[in-house]
Amino acid sequence: MSMLSYDWRLGYEYLESRDGYFSKLKAAIETHHKTSGEKAVLVSHSMGGTVTYYFLQWVVTDAKHGGGGGGKDWVERHVHSFVNIAGTLLGVPKSIPALLSGELKDIAVLMPQ
Repeated sequence: MSMLSYDWRLGYEYLESRDGYFSKLKAAIETHHKTSGEKAVLVSHSMGGTVTYYFLQWVVTDAKHGGGGGGKDWVERHVHSFVNIAGTLLGVPKSIPALLSGELKDIAVLMPQ
């Protein structure tokens, strides 16, 4: 098992340009596949779900267009599955009513008055 943390304060494109994050993730997955002969299972939590989704798009994009240059079949060859735990792929819709109107019916109360 490997873990790659990221700086959540950065936009996704800056994760690669500043930290080489997606290149490191691609290399880690390829190394796992080469040494074990097995495809990787990607597990993410919270915003890591959208980071993983961005990576899956980035890795198949041609390098001359700013992607990882893995080719259209890279994910099929290297990734068995993607497990997204409490991910934000659909956004955070319950926060909008709370921010706009103060509606808190679906929000947990941590400090009752």
